[in-house]
Amino acid sequence: MKGHLARMLLCAALLAPAVAPGLAVGADKGNEFMQDRKADLKYSGSITVIDATAGSVTVKNKEKGPLTLSVAKDCLLFVKHKPGHAALADFKVGDEVHLYYSQAGTAVVCHSMWQPGANPREKEREVENKAKAP
Repeated sequence: MKGHLARMLLCAALLAPAVAPGLAVGADKGNEFMQDRKADLKYSGSITVIDATAGSVTVKNKEKGPLTLSVAKDCLLFVKHKPGHAALADFKVGDEVHLYYSQAGTAVVCHSMWQPGANPREKEREVENKAKAP
């Protein structure tokens, strides 16, 4: 009886993609046909290269490898040792960072980068409140 049940389950598992192809889980498709991916893709790792003149940074993640990003003009940058917004020059090689980025084709653009413990949400609110104050 156990063998019969096992064969039935195996047949069902093998036939499921043929019967309902829309429900089958495909392999990682990546960025098919160079379609724009949504913003706010998250990445974290340590900084390996900073090029302040070009406005780019390379961050290496142990599992995913290095990612080179151009830093947007309106990028929100936060470091632990400085209140409020920071500049790209406030970061140094070896810093652990978290960032949000967007990808459109081959262009990878960083929109927000912060060090762990910098609490960017709180600092963003402070900056917004200062901008609203007369």
